[in-house]
Amino acid sequence: MKKHLIWMMILALLFVCCCVPLAVAAEETAQTVFTRVDLYSLTYGNNGTDTWSVSDDRVLSQTVPSGTKLGDCVAMSNISLEKGKAYTLEVKVRYTEPFSTQATDSRAIGLVFGANQINPWGSGGSAYCAMLDRAQGNGKHVRVFTRNINSPIQNTIGRPMTDEEFASTDWQTLRVTITESGVMTCYLDGVMVGAPSDESATWNGGLIGVNTYGNRTKIEIKDFAYTVGVTTEAAVYADDIAEKFNVTVHYVYSGTGEKAAEDVVLPVAKGQSYLVHSPEVENYVPDSETVSGVGTGAPIEVTVTYRRGYTLTIHYVRADGGRVYDDYVQSKLLPGTEYSVATVPIFNYEADLSVVSGTMGEADAEITVTFSPKKYKLTVLYCDADGNEVHTSYVAELEVGSAYAVTVPEVDGMVPNVNEVKGTLKKDTTVKVTYRSAQSDGTGETGGTEKPAGTDRGGCGSRIDMGAALLLTLLCGLAVTVVKRGKARETK
Repeated sequence: MKKHLIWMMILALLFVCCCVPLAVAAEETAQTVFTRVDLYSLTYGNNGTDTWSVSDDRVLSQTVPSGTKLGDCVAMSNISLEKGKAYTLEVKVRYTEPFSTQATDSRAIGLVFGANQINPWGSGGSAYCAMLDRAQGNGKHVRVFTRNINSPIQNTIGRPMTDEEFASTDWQTLRVTITESGVMTCYLDGVMVGAPSDESATWNGGLIGVNTYGNRTKIEIKDFAYTVGVTTEAAVYADDIAEKFNVTVHYVYSGTGEKAAEDVVLPVAKGQSYLVHSPEVENYVPDSETVSGVGTGAPIEVTVTYRRGYTLTIHYVRADGGRVYDDYVQSKLLPGTEYSVATVPIFNYEADLSVVSGTMGEADAEITVTFSPKKYKLTVLYCDADGNEVHTSYVAELEVGSAYAVTVPEVDGMVPNVNEVKGTLKKDTTVKVTYRSAQSDGTGETGGTEKPAGTDRGGCGSRIDMGAALLLTLLCGLAVTVVKRGKARETK
């Protein structure tokens, strides 16, 4: 009996020493696994659709040109949360500059969820958002809010940002939990923001994505992920704990096969998306700008080949050699590439090539487009008072802006109204010099009559101008009408 009792005590002791620690260890190593959203397959909507990019290390960036401010921008996934299920969403966000003024720095960044369409800020759209918002004068800077296109923004959870949060350029983690009944709780870096909010009346599930507002510089986003169920545990990502297989990208020169750049080796889990940008190699063009795909559960090898490219340079100069405007330069054109570059016109100048076009050869190409001042026609007519030509006309083509001085020829027995025709040529110009009989002249007018191009009809013309001719035609027509009416009355 004593032996049995001793053995039972030994077994109990072994159980306490071995099994209980194992159970505790199992409990300590329990993990909540999150699924990362594929940043390479997001759809950009509303504003700034061309400002997003994803790096090879899976960081989503939105970079805004200097002096520009964007409104609401979204990058949406095709993942939709179901109503009646519990979820936890999380994203890491980072401002690249400490906040100093709303006029120069980026403002808001965070999650969008429960969206009823791919662009929740478009017509008829609605969604929830959880954001860090550096808006001045707004008391709820870390907040969850609802937004319906037909109603104002409604804050549901929030608190002011601290000075440290305003100034931070570190990664900050936003998390939102949603219960089966639609109760939402927001966390910033693991600390609850405000109190949970019961959104059961309006929560219907919907699409998830990321949202920015008032971006003026650059913001960054990574580890956008979700899991089914409500959890406050640190996120463990499925693709981090899954078995990895290397995607190896080789970079070689065409023809020789020699290495153009160092290989890139990227561990990728089965089903995980990857994207690798081909590196820049001076004067060479890769046959693929990026290498992308999905892990297959086996090693993958890809080779990117670089071909020699050449530079097309177009110079724009005046006839005297002075530069008209900056050179046009296009580099890394492959042999056989066709090009066509329209020449930008300049007022009162003519280019010898209106379009520079051709096919790239196996050498750099330099082409010069030369601009010459336009030439206009100067015509001086020599006429008597009745419009008859008394001397052969003077005709010359001069560059725009040229000064001219034409000596009026002598005509026997006649005196011109000017002795010299002069001016600066700005367009096609016709000047009429009128001669009078030397016996009738007594004044000697001092100016030629300058006419715009197109008003002269090929000579001195008649003294009856177009207006007089038109009036004469109308009078003749009226006279004919009166005569016809008179004859008509006589026949009645």
